[in-house]
Amino acid sequence: MERDLASVRDALTLNREARTAVEVRRAEIKTQLAALESTLTGTYQLSVAAALSTEPTDEDTQAIGESGQADDLSLGLRDRVQKIRERLDRMGAINLAAIEEHQALDERHRFLTTQEEDLSNSVKALKEIISRINRTTEQLFMDTFNELQQKFGEVFARFFQGGRAELVLIEPEVGEDAVAGSSDEPGVDIVAQPPGKRLKNIAMLSGGEKTLTAMALIFASFLIRPTPFCVLDEIDAPLDEENIGRFTAVLRELAEEAQFIVVTHNKHTMAVADSLFGVTMEEPGVSKLVSVRLADLQPA
Repeated sequence: MERDLASVRDALTLNREARTAVEVRRAEIKTQLAALESTLTGTYQLSVAAALSTEPTDEDTQAIGESGQADDLSLGLRDRVQKIRERLDRMGAINLAAIEEHQALDERHRFLTTQEEDLSNSVKALKEIISRINRTTEQLFMDTFNELQQKFGEVFARFFQGGRAELVLIEPEVGEDAVAGSSDEPGVDIVAQPPGKRLKNIAMLSGGEKTLTAMALIFASFLIRPTPFCVLDEIDAPLDEENIGRFTAVLRELAEEAQFIVVTHNKHTMAVADSLFGVTMEEPGVSKLVSVRLADLQPA
């Protein structure tokens, strides 16, 4: 019985040692499983149940069929894991703020897209407005030009007692000969033909003819857009006595519709005025203003 008891005690000791070794191994396995579970969850975002439910790929099945051994399957899985890890390394670290950044960028993209659409619509609307303004301006210009053309011819004939004059539109220069920085708007040239002379450019007229032609243009523009009064400063200075008479005759006709203030030193122009205002110096160094209403001086 003592011997049997000793044998039982020895067997019990062996079992206890074996149990201790198993428990140690079990603890190691639990640690390894916890590490694997942590790796699956942190690196691959997979749970243990999801990983176990994943079916083997064709490559794994082919490896099992060729070797029929578990080592080959483990080797195939290791290669697959290694490839996945390499892909993950190339992709870089996981950006936990990617969702928020994507939302912010998407909102920014929508905002900029809306702004771009608004700007495009604004540019389109501005182009339409500019085109409409250009058409209106061109129409107004042509209407005014034609009206001024007619009045200019009439006033010119009154100044020269005949002849004709016209305004000519000059198209802008196009091509290599165009002056750098020149405007693309058309210009206006004056062509005049006094009585008994050939039609020519205003630059080829005499000084008095140029002055009368310029007066005709000024008075024509005044007639199509009349104002309550008009100021003329030394406009008759280049004229001789004959042309002064023409000028004053037209001036008297226009004075029936508006008031003219003429700055002049010509006595013939002063003679047709209703009132005179001047500066005299009866005493040296002392200026005195003088005004005369000529209508009051005329005999009854």
